Amino acid sequence: MTTELILNSPISVWVATYEQARADLIETYNTRKALQERICILTGEHFHVANHEYGDELARLKRDCWAGLIKASGVRHVMSPRAIEVMDDRLFNRHRHQPGSEEMPDFTEANVLNQLQAFRASIGDFFADYCREVFDRFYPRWNNEYKTNERNRIKIGERVILTGCVECDARFDIASLHHSAENFLNAFMNLRCILDRKPIERDDSRTVAKIAQAVRNSKGNGVYETEYFQLKWYRAGTLHLKFH
Repeated sequence: MTTELILNSPISVWVATYEQARADLIETYNTRKALQERICILTGEHFHVANHEYGDELARLKRDCWAGLIKASGVRHVMSPRAIEVMDDRLFNRHRHQPGSEEMPDFTEANVLNQLQAFRASIGDFFADYCREVFDRFYPRWNNEYKTNERNRIKIGERVILTGCVECDARFDIASLHHSAENFLNAFMNLRCILDRKPIERDDSRTVAKIAQAVRNSKGNGVYETEYFQLKWYRAGTLHLKFH
């Protein structure tokens, strides 16, 4: 597995694009504010440009730039689902009202370089945690109500049953793959690609997206074949994996 993080453009281009977009947002805000002040003079009516909306737009721009950079670096492909969740919490500042919460820093060349260097230094640990978390999900302490899983106590066997993966609504006769199951299957497929030295699947051709669509089309029970496993699902919410 490579430990290199490769961007599609130099850091300076990323930062220059962000700074230009930020300057454009500020100019747009100032133009709107000046225009509304003129209207106030002419009409005597008061118009207000909401400062919080302006601040939200700037925060969204910074967040989008960090999200795009992190995705382009490829580091998410070697991070466990839990590590990705933690990073996204920071990226989207979901816990900003909690003590000790930390948002992403300003999008500067120095901060971007520091972040990429930190990713590179941690990529081995990321991958080790990734492997542990993915394969730990197959062990019976997660799904110990089935005899099939009981046989997996020493090592992962040919078959595994995962619970709580499919949601069914009998009223509308529809089914869907649970978000956590979709994330886990994506992580497993990425890991197999990495171990087999194959390219990570593109977003528009992901196997798990096709599985999710098959679940929706099946209305509760169905089967799907991949290169690595056969997958069956049932209205009880279980996924039955048989490895090839």
